[in-house]
Amino acid sequence: MTNHDAKLVLSAYRSNGADARDPFFEEALEQAKRDPKLMEWFVKQRVFDEAIVSKLRTIEPPVRLNLEILAGLWSIRVPRRAGGPWLAVAAALLVAMMVLVYNGFFGSLNPDRLDKFCSDCLVQFSSTARLDLESPDLRQTQEFIRASGAPTAPAISDSLAKVPTAGCKTFRWNGQWVSLTCFELPNGESLHLFVIDKKAFGSQSIPTDFREVGQWHVEFQEENGVVMMWASRASMNEIKAYL
Repeated sequence: MTNHDAKLVLSAYRSNGADARDPFFEEALEQAKRDPKLMEWFVKQRVFDEAIVSKLRTIEPPVRLNLEILAGLWSIRVPRRAGGPWLAVAAALLVAMMVLVYNGFFGSLNPDRLDKFCSDCLVQFSSTARLDLESPDLRQTQEFIRASGAPTAPAISDSLAKVPTAGCKTFRWNGQWVSLTCFELPNGESLHLFVIDKKAFGSQSIPTDFREVGQWHVEFQEENGVVMMWASRASMNEIKAYL
């Protein structure tokens, strides 16, 4: 399977991760795991899809819209021999509708900085880049991060402080230092903490609800001038137990 073929398949992958165990996507997902560039595209695609889903959830159609559409369809009399001209008209109407919907709705939808940060961070972890420091000691990882000039979390819960770390990493995002601390949960999954200065997002508000990005569960927190992004493939309940 080529990357082009994999993209065609993964374009149909649902943003809530419901297709994770579907055999139809298995080969394409394996291809993405082998190719960092394809994985980067896939993660960004999931973030964009989730943004669209969130936008659609805010739309409440009129109560009688369904009945009005059906009434309109019933009023159309189609000749018994609906040949080429009718099919051409139907196709033209469909294309026109798609253009109007795209320009009116999707044209105004631009991924914000927070979505971009989320996407880029998950790509950073999904890539083959190694941790700057490998250590099970949380205190050692935080001292390393501070010495590198990157921000750390203002506080870590007592339950999470007892969890060993895999290590840490620092990198820049849009000119701002970001720190990554990886915790190794008892169930074998990892919990990743990304920390960045709040000014990286300007006046944008920081949501506090959980969101699903592909197979990841993500939550943002804002405290003492920094934004923390928690990401894990563990269940939401498991993550909440440590936050």
